[in-house]
Amino acid sequence: MIRDAAVYMLNKLVMEPVGLESFSVGYDLDTGEWINDVPAGAGVYLLYTPGHFYTLPGASSSLLYIGKATISKGLRSRLREHRKFTREVRDELYRGYPRYEWMAKHPARAAYTAAPDDASSKDTEHRLLLTFIDAFRVPPLGNAQSAWEEYAE
Repeated sequence: MIRDAAVYMLNKLVMEPVGLESFSVGYDLDTGEWINDVPAGAGVYLLYTPGHFYTLPGASSSLLYIGKATISKGLRSRLREHRKFTREVRDELYRGYPRYEWMAKHPARAAYTAAPDDASSKDTEHRLLLTFIDAFRVPPLGNAQSAWEEYAE
């Protein structure tokens, strides 16, 4: 069971009202066996660091990143990438986005749910980001401005 208040809030305010499967299990990003069971298609996912909370203007949360996967670059592929980059940062082979620095320092977990198509995946990610921003007054630390700026108008 996921115990992060932000994840719980996103389940209650975004996922459940539209009938999407809730984020219910957080998988250890350092172990990879579970990734083989992740659907290859579209979906949305959350990356969070249990036990480490980021202080945000609205409150604190361990939720670090909200992401989407398309049919062409599915959930399994996206989560494998996050796992790979986090390991490379930990092994000092890669210096990239700050989210990987945080996930290398504070063990990360991933929660996901499948979506029927790319449009649903994009729309769900958008609603997850806006709900998080409404509650915490900023996006998750790992999300770039480009992930939601097109919806600002």
